[in-house]
Amino acid sequence: MFDQVYQNMTLSGKSSSTFQNYIRTIASISLYFKKIPLELSDDQINDYLLLLKEKQNTYVLVVVKERWL
Repeated sequence: MFDQVYQNMTLSGKSSSTFQNYIRTIASISLYFKKIPLELSDDQINDYLLLLKEKQNTYVLVVVKERWL
């Protein structure tokens, strides 16, 4: 699976660091759901990415609040 992803990313001009970040993200999602990558559904991946987005926005709000108070 990863060889094919690496090949596709390389052919589309992505850097090796992009591939490494992709693999790290997939590993994080797999650990979160306690499933191997091939068992993850699109909905689970989207749910996890939304969770990260919301968590990031929460962190930004906390930092902004602390800075201005």
